[in-house]
Amino acid sequence: MATEVENASRDADPASVGGAPDDAAGGNGASAILFPQGLPGFPAATRFALRRLEHGPEGLLLLQSTDDPGLRFLVLPYLGGQLPLRRCDLDSACTALGIPAEHAAVLLVVTRQAVPRTEGAAPQLFVNLRAPVVLDTHRRTAVQHVLASPDYAFRFPLPAAA
Repeated sequence: MATEVENASRDADPASVGGAPDDAAGGNGASAILFPQGLPGFPAATRFALRRLEHGPEGLLLLQSTDDPGLRFLVLPYLGGQLPLRRCDLDSACTALGIPAEHAAVLLVVTRQAVPRTEGAAPQLFVNLRAPVVLDTHRRTAVQHVLASPDYAFRFPLPAAA
């Protein structure tokens, strides 16, 4: 099972799970992704949609609440290998959440930090490796799950090309 999450994450297109770009709030009832407990700090926001970014760094997606369209997060699908996440920890998360590895897609929440104004400088991007969003692509449910290992950073810098 160690390679199943990596393969499932690589094969699953999380953006195809939740929300057509032309939906008014980023998704409708049929395409919404349900976060049964909400997200940490936002327990009332339980329905979200994933959309591709029209502008912005390659590979990032927009996770937007359909309950409150102003609530949105940048996320990066974890495709295995490019960041220091151990497959055994992701497999354990899937097991704990009752998500079959073949239905799992892992999303990393992205934050930006502005850099001093210099010509051509882009904001530094970070991902939360400690608490990835684990998405069940079959049931359209997701949970932001805190991994058991304290080795993972809440703010891990992404390379400039990410």
